[in-house]
Amino acid sequence: MEKTILMLLAIIIALSIGLATTSTILVYNAVNNNSSIIITSQASLGELQASFYYDITTTVLVNEINWGTLEPGQVLTLTVYLKNEGTIPFIASMYTENWYPTEADSYVTINWDNNQTAFIYPNRIRKIGITIQISPDVVYSGIHSFSNLIHVDLSDAIVMQSPVITNISITPNPVLVGTDVTCEVTVLSPEPYNITWYVTDITGTWAMGTVNPWVHAFPDTNERVIYAVVANSYGEATSEQVTLTFS
Repeated sequence: MEKTILMLLAIIIALSIGLATTSTILVYNAVNNNSSIIITSQASLGELQASFYYDITTTVLVNEINWGTLEPGQVLTLTVYLKNEGTIPFIASMYTENWYPTEADSYVTINWDNNQTAFIYPNRIRKIGITIQISPDVVYSGIHSFSNLIHVDLSDAIVMQSPVITNISITPNPVLVGTDVTCEVTVLSPEPYNITWYVTDITGTWAMGTVNPWVHAFPDTNERVIYAVVANSYGEATSEQVTLTFS
């Protein structure tokens, strides 16, 4: 399997390659988060190649971002677009490391959606939300600056044809009767694919939603078991079963 690492280095939350810088955090009433973020624009190894863009038309490469000022407890999401500019499909996955000081990751978190993974075909684009969250307790931490590295790994996915479900989310759970429940799975699959949501209750198992995410409100307090089946022309995959309870 071919691999390449696309490193994103942030100044408050680093997004870059092989480089770590710091930003000053004023921890009293707010976290002063004016920082420039440099994102490595391409990663390539053989036929693996990708770029991050600000816009879905892929005209503006991600080079600098100013996060502005973040209050303790605030969550901020940046939308970027990852384009597969190579000749084979890949799976992109992300993780963070090299936090300085090491305790900073207890107060500042960063992740992206898609359960930290994204499957992308050549010349396709995937919208990705990168989220920073500042803990309210940062005001007591004594941390005045920090840096970290975000790595995005590109792995050759050319052999994958049948769908793969990497995560299932049922929220909120428990839920109040009559309140909307959002059911969502993360799917790594050649497109197009079909999805069916199944709900098991005291009366049996029923095929219900056919969209992802699927939103539904249940009328009583009977416990449900919910799962999804995803299928394409090569095969199908079944998610884990999640028990939905009512409060």
